[in-house]
Amino acid sequence: MGRATSFFRDFEEVFRIVLENMFAHLQPINLTRRRTIPVPLIPLVLVGGFIFLFWTLRSPPKASPFVIKPSLFISPPPYPPPPSYLPAPVEPKARGMVVPHAVHYVYGLKPVREGEKPEELPYYAYLAMRSALINIRPKKMFL
Repeated sequence: MGRATSFFRDFEEVFRIVLENMFAHLQPINLTRRRTIPVPLIPLVLVGGFIFLFWTLRSPPKASPFVIKPSLFISPPPYPPPPSYLPAPVEPKARGMVVPHAVHYVYGLKPVREGEKPEELPYYAYLAMRSALINIRPKKMFL
């Protein structure tokens, strides 16, 4: 027992000496000192900022050499006539008619046989419905 305690006592002493020598060159960091901007530098920055603003606001903007005059553009081609197989647009029945603010989803119309489990709603269909609720914000939603 005596040999073990003397070994640990010697080990503690050696360990203390090693730690002292290992960190002897390090200096403590002064945490209380704050760095401040030298006072003459503040007016210099303010005056420089005012000169920069005055110079940029005083001089008119210069035309870019990359700007193309609108007169040099080719005019767009005329719209083609609508195809003959499409019906003419339907006029509203009454003045001021608008598209209702509603969303319609048709899903799950396949008949389910007795004893079979109905098809579950896929995740992408749920995301489409949720996206419509968030982005379109309909007054009514029909499923």
